[in-house]
Amino acid sequence: RFQIARSPCRRPARFGISGRKGGDLRFSDENGNLLSSEIDTWDENGTSLVWVKVPKLTASTKITAYYGWAEAPAVSGSDVWSEGYVGVWHLGDAGNQTQVDSTTNGLDFLCHNKELQNVDLAVTGGAVGGAVGFDKAGTGYGGLYLMDADSKLSGFMDCTIEAWLCPTNDSTGRYFLVNETTDQQGAFQLVLSTGKYPRMMSQTQGKNGVDWPGGFETACTVGNWHHVAFSRTGATGSLTGYLEGGKDISKSTTAGPLVTSTGPVVLGNRGYNIVTWSSSCYIYHKQSFLGYIDEVRISNVARNEAWIKASHDTIANAAFATYGKVKENAVKGTVVFFR
Repeated sequence: RFQIARSPCRRPARFGISGRKGGDLRFSDENGNLLSSEIDTWDENGTSLVWVKVPKLTASTKITAYYGWAEAPAVSGSDVWSEGYVGVWHLGDAGNQTQVDSTTNGLDFLCHNKELQNVDLAVTGGAVGGAVGFDKAGTGYGGLYLMDADSKLSGFMDCTIEAWLCPTNDSTGRYFLVNETTDQQGAFQLVLSTGKYPRMMSQTQGKNGVDWPGGFETACTVGNWHHVAFSRTGATGSLTGYLEGGKDISKSTTAGPLVTSTGPVVLGNRGYNIVTWSSSCYIYHKQSFLGYIDEVRISNVARNEAWIKASHDTIANAAFATYGKVKENAVKGTVVFFR
């Protein structure tokens, strides 16, 4: 997934015609085939963030951006997040209390009215665009609740979970993504444990024992963004942890399927103490994540090391993509080359 995060034009530039909000922006491969793209953040007068699906990414891959294309064919934003993605949340949506899933599964995180005092839905300066902040009131309560997620997040052994985290406090035991079932079978919990070391807990299907194989050897520092990923392969019982795109741990695990259908999925807090209020739910638990979370992704496949590194580098490595010169007055509008 190739992120176009800034305009390469020398003049005060923006992708798109005023009022179109990127509707005239398209990307193609070297053979002229249009690529799926999704606009993450649009700014007519500044930096816009766009995700582009590149079928094959190598050092020589070249894609072309067209803007000012008045009759641009339609492309699908959700198609960017196919090939194993179950849920992708860019977060930081200031428009309402729903943090939208970019895949076709529609697994949107919701923030209850009672939690707005403790959850900041539109943090500026996230890892990519906006982010979500937790514990802004200092009470430890509040989180985002994933409604109707059970059938879409159930039953797969292989999985990859990624998130960008920025802790703001040294307190330990703060949970950033949790599925907590009533009997713990198939549950998973992602937490920053003692010393801000990311850990993944998972539950063996049909057993009572808790498996904690995923303790990182490197800590996340307070006040900085960190890319954390766990890739689990059920066939071999292995769990690999990645920090900043590089392998940090590799351990065995006895965990069963990722999720059963008995528990809620929560971002930014523990999963129990869910309270029903006026036909909706909110999280009344006091272990809210202390800091900010951005770009959360869950896949039903175990991503390899190269994939995880590219996922990190598209956001954190400014040299990941180079920008070619602008061609003016092209048939399809203005053209910019990316490599």
